[in-house]
Amino acid sequence: MEPLCSYGPPYAAMMIYQKARKVGCRISLTAYKLLLMRLSRFGKCGMLLNIWEEMQECGYASDIEVYEYVISGLCNIGQLENAVLVMEESLRKGFCPSRLTYSKLSNKLLASNKLERAYKLYLKIKAARRFDKTQRIWRARGWHF
Repeated sequence: MEPLCSYGPPYAAMMIYQKARKVGCRISLTAYKLLLMRLSRFGKCGMLLNIWEEMQECGYASDIEVYEYVISGLCNIGQLENAVLVMEESLRKGFCPSRLTYSKLSNKLLASNKLERAYKLYLKIKAARRFDKTQRIWRARGWHF
């Protein structure tokens, strides 16, 4: 029998996922995140977006990890406008992406001469980080809002 890893990095995980879905198994959020991470790393963005949609249909809410995987995957294949839209959605939902994820997207926007888009995103990130920092300070002092 041929080992699953011989099909390439994301394919073994996709095969297991598809077989589990076919027989009616409920996929855990952790499994979805692992699959999204692997698809993102290998630039399989079409599959990544389908899995993300299925994850949401199963009742799982996206968190910062999920948003970062999707943003990174979109950056990897050059879909910068879509990556910006996903980042803006994450900001609206209260998730501030890591500096690494933001830098990756920002640098790609600047490299493709989308200066205005990069600047507008910078302003949104700056405001979100300021709010996030304030919220952490208040909560550390026992104040909750």
